[in-house]
Amino acid sequence: MNPSSFLMERLSQILPKVLQSNGLKHHADAALVLHRARAWIAEYLPNIRTSVTPRSMQEDGTLLIECEDSAAARQCLDALPHLKVFLREECGFLPVRTIRLVRTRKHA
Repeated sequence: MNPSSFLMERLSQILPKVLQSNGLKHHADAALVLHRARAWIAEYLPNIRTSVTPRSMQEDGTLLIECEDSAAARQCLDALPHLKVFLREECGFLPVRTIRLVRTRKHA
């Protein structure tokens, strides 16, 4: 094992403990869920990625996604089951129980 891979392995073991001891583990996990949801939307829904924004991951397992228009909301709604499966596979450490779409206004 080369030194850099050993270091990364050690960090992956230490980082969760440090975050937990400082009360930041849930926040870090939620940020990772939002990041992965954004990446999935960019890849699988590229035509609406600018109108759809994963906004927050709540402690009850609800992922809130903001949609700027009804057409984007409709398209996103159709894809939610696939997003949920993806997040379960990628982010099992923080289960997404439900995904809610919230309609917002476009920013001028």
